[in-house]
Amino acid sequence: VTGANKGLGFGIVRGLCKAFEGDVFLTARDEGRGRAAVAELEKEDLHPKFHLLDISDHDSIVKLKDFLQSNYGGLDLLVNNAAIAYEFN
Repeated sequence: VTGANKGLGFGIVRGLCKAFEGDVFLTARDEGRGRAAVAELEKEDLHPKFHLLDISDHDSIVKLKDFLQSNYGGLDLLVNNAAIAYEFN
């Protein structure tokens, strides 16, 4: 789940962890916030995995893709919750 350290993404990770026995990844662009979100869910006896991901950074996307490919053979489901905000003048 992208952008999952708070809000809707956090809730989706919580729900998936409760309903699914497989690995659920919580991703966030800020490592501290992402790991804090995982720690919060671990207090509920849920066990998401964390991976750093900034969807506006191509290298970050490639790192996650390569990690998932080499460790899991790919990705079964993506919840693309993260957004990119731009300032308009």
